[in-house]
Parts: sequence; structure tokens; C-alpha cells
Amino acid sequence: AQYNRSRKHWEIGGRLGLVNYSGDLAEEHIMIPQTRWGLGAFVRLHLSRQFFVRGEISTARLYADDKHSPSHAWRKFNFTNQVWDGSAYLEFAPFRFKRDPVKGRASQYFHLYTFGGPSVVYSKPKVGYYGLPEDLDRYTVTDFPEDGTRSRVFISAVLGQGVRMIYGDYYCLSLEGSMHPVFNDLLDGVSLNGNPDENDWFYKAVVTFSYFFNRPYNPSPGEY
Repeated sequence: AQYNRSRKHWEIGGRLGLVNYSGDLAEEHIMIPQTRWGLGAFVRLHLSRQFFVRGEISTARLYADDKHSPSHAWRKFNFTNQVWDGSAYLEFAPFRFKRDPVKGRASQYFHLYTFGGPSVVYSKPKVGYYGLPEDLDRYTVTDFPEDGTRSRVFISAVLGQGVRMIYGDYYCLSLEGSMHPVFNDLLDGVSLNGNPDENDWFYKAVVTFSYFFNRPYNPSPGEY
């Protein structure tokens, strides 16, 4: 059956989850002690059975400290960065299935989806050094804050995967993970004083909850 354009659905929702950072102050892509919280809000439009678009704004506090990296512990750098990002995603859900609970409860609809798109990131890192003052010149080639890292806006990308459940005709619960390359080495405020040839990344693992605000979710027979 053809998808009925007049039946497009809109959702509005929020998200809460974990964020992690990869860069000059992290030996590995994911370091559990450096995990912090993030939150956000979004709207989603159902374009068709399998394609969706989402607009989102979110914030997260990135953190890293050399004390968590055995090979960097001698350097004694740390940083925090309350980043904000506004993103536009295209979602593709090739795998969809329906579950009909017993006792007459509303059907549940499940989507496995991939998403990606551009993001605009506002970054303002704060770098600290907690070693001996007389040792600072041994570990740095320029003073903090480094030029170009104080506060800036740049373009990032987002790529992720998730699974969602639509239930009760109006509600949607999702679990998703995403990676965010920022295409520069300025996210942590450490570039020339670290490895300027390696770009920074951050990662998210979140739970989202949304509500169908314009009409109940009522797919046509044959969509699942």
C-alpha cells in the first residue's frame, strides 16, 4: 500500500544519557572514569514508513584528566567543556516489526534505525594544569589557553544507531548511541601542547522519550 502523506506524524521529546570524549587527554576512545551526563530536546517528522527527519539541540559536559591515562599521568593536564550542539538528522529504519500483547492492550511497534547528519557545535574548553609550576614549561610549547581554543563554533558530523518502541498510540521510547567527529583538535583546548595531528571526538549513549503531539500513531494495515 502507498504511504498516505496526510498521515505524517510529528513527535516532540527529550533525551538524557552519557557522554564520553576522545582526544589528547584520553588514551582510548571510551574511558569510563571520564563519562559525564548530557541532555537535550528534539522534534521528529515521519516522512514515510522508513525515513524520518529529526531536529535536535543538546548539551553535555565533556571532561578528561591525565590521571586516568597511565601514559599521560606525569603531564597533569585536565579539561572541562560544556558543549552545545544543534543537529539535523536523517533517520532510516529498514527493520520494523509489530508486537500485539495479550489481554487487548495496544500494539507495540519496534524500529531498528540508523541516523546521521550535520551538527553545529559551540565549544568553550577550560584547561587546567595541576603539576609543579616549575615543570609547566617542560610539558607545553605555548601558554594556555591556546590560540583558537577559547571559544568557537564549528561544524561536526553525527552517525549513530538506535532501537525504539512506540506504544500506547502516543508514546515512543528509544535507546541510541552516536559518535561525533569534530574535524579539529580544539575540543579539549589541548592541541599544540598535545598531538595536533589527531582530531577530537565525543560519543553519546542516550535514552529518549517522545510524544506524538499531532495525532496518535496508527499505521495502516500492511505497514508492519
